[in-house]
Amino acid sequence: MAAARPVIAVDYGGPAELVTPSVGELVPADGPEAVIEGFRQALLSILQEPGKWRAQGVAGRKRVRGFSWDAKIDRAVQLYESLIRTSVKRAA
Repeated sequence: MAAARPVIAVDYGGPAELVTPSVGELVPADGPEAVIEGFRQALLSILQEPGKWRAQGVAGRKRVRGFSWDAKIDRAVQLYESLIRTSVKRAA
């Protein structure tokens, strides 16, 4: 995703939480044959719909920026500032 490439992943564990239709495709984890067929279909789709897959790559790049350390730190700072404001209001 960070390289602006769409993702094809097995619908199991961590990838199943990160990969959405906007950034790639999950293939069913229903056994080896289903996984192989899912990857085959996804690879064919890349050939048939390259524009769709390019757009998924761009969307993935945007999405992964939200997982950067800078983004995590910004969210943590915002949370702490909110907690401080709330506790100050309660103390007043």
